[in-house]
Amino acid sequence: MSGKVICYVLITYGANPSGSIRTHPAAKAQIGLFQKSLERFPQVKAKFVVDYARRIEGLGSLPKLQRMLVALSDIDGPSICIDDLSRVFRITNLQQRQNLIEELQEFGKYIFSIGHQKRLSEFSSDEIRNLILFPEKSKRLARQDRSRDTTSARLSSAKSRAETSKKNAHLLRQVEEELKGTESRVTLQMIADGANARGMRTSRGKEWTPQNVGRMLK
Repeated sequence: MSGKVICYVLITYGANPSGSIRTHPAAKAQIGLFQKSLERFPQVKAKFVVDYARRIEGLGSLPKLQRMLVALSDIDGPSICIDDLSRVFRITNLQQRQNLIEELQEFGKYIFSIGHQKRLSEFSSDEIRNLILFPEKSKRLARQDRSRDTTSARLSSAKSRAETSKKNAHLLRQVEEELKGTESRVTLQMIADGANARGMRTSRGKEWTPQNVGRMLK
């Protein structure tokens, strides 16, 4: 990738932005994806184009995209990147999607879908069919991917906490055994004092108390 690229952001919910779109909830994820992609190509100059539409009846419902596509075809200009072309069809009535895809295919070589990793002109007949009939599918898959990532992170965090707890319990048992060598009766307060004296801290970085020593040893 070199030269210049146009990043197309489509806002489909929330207020129609009058200023910066970087904090708009409907735009943040799209902008984040563009920025992540552009980090690999520091030599590329990016221009952001934004349309706001709650419902699409045809390319005319996306005036900035339409003007840009017409201009690019006149000068054989750079590509317009969209995070996922399915986004456009999700808010288009089923009866109007066939007409919309035909309008967009006229400019197919200028439209690049990051989600599909190809230009519209390179879409197979099955991919075109999915755009028309099942545009919501890619949204569900993205949610599933995010859910899997979140679940993996939770499991990793739980595993880390369990390992830390096991280590702390082992160290507290060592303190307890040392105290039993010199004391006739070992209390939770004595174990807490002994652990703190040795510089031991809880997983939250706090000093030990009889209460959290008791919970940990259980």
